[in-house]
Amino acid sequence: MHLLGISLATDFAFIATPAGIGGYAASLYYLHRAGASTSSAASITAVDQGLDILFFILALPVAGLVLIHSAALAHLRTLALTTSALIAILAAGAWLARRTLAKALLGSNAVSRRWPKVRSIQLMVSDLLAKLRSDMQLILEAGPAFLFGIVTLTFLQQLTRYGILWLALLILGHQVSFALTFLLQALVLQAAIWTGIPAGAGAAEIGLSSTLGMWVPNVGLATALLIWRAATLYVCLIVGAIATALLARRMPSARPE
Repeated sequence: MHLLGISLATDFAFIATPAGIGGYAASLYYLHRAGASTSSAASITAVDQGLDILFFILALPVAGLVLIHSAALAHLRTLALTTSALIAILAAGAWLARRTLAKALLGSNAVSRRWPKVRSIQLMVSDLLAKLRSDMQLILEAGPAFLFGIVTLTFLQQLTRYGILWLALLILGHQVSFALTFLLQALVLQAAIWTGIPAGAGAAEIGLSSTLGMWVPNVGLATALLIWRAATLYVCLIVGAIATALLARRMPSARPE
């Protein structure tokens, strides 16, 4: 129940802050307060985001290929494949350049010798990176059953989240492909995040109404979007705020380093 509360409070921070930046800070804070070390909290947060990235790398091209029979959706299919490839390239580049990035964070020895305080910061960063590598190795070596479990749960979570709009349209009598609603949500929501408005509020609704309007009448689409936003935003905000308040009342646990 405590971990459920942390998940709900973290989701609240993601959707209530511009570009979801508060979610990362909330994840680190709540996990550290629950007893995880700083490096372990960072590793868990990194794995969580990495699994989401893996989902989109695989799901976007699959959804695009499902729509391959429709010539009218060729541009959307191309955009999905391009986006997936770009995410994969960026993720692979960051992984391959991890040692270079670590060296850049640590800085040069000449600077550290001249500025003792910089040296102390470098030692802290070096120690944190070493612990991060150890924690990540521990997660990757947890075994195929564990890895399969967290990947499966991630995919179920994302498919459920992106299936709400499709299900709302289906209940209202509008037969729209799940792959189409998934692609439009994934691409429109990603674009809406760059507006700086928390959860892309307003921009996401406008984007989806203008794109889905070719398949769904305005009245039915407006109702479906209201149900979608209520389930994925308003309910999450209310439940997340309650979870945040409950977590704030808990006494801080020991914080191992």
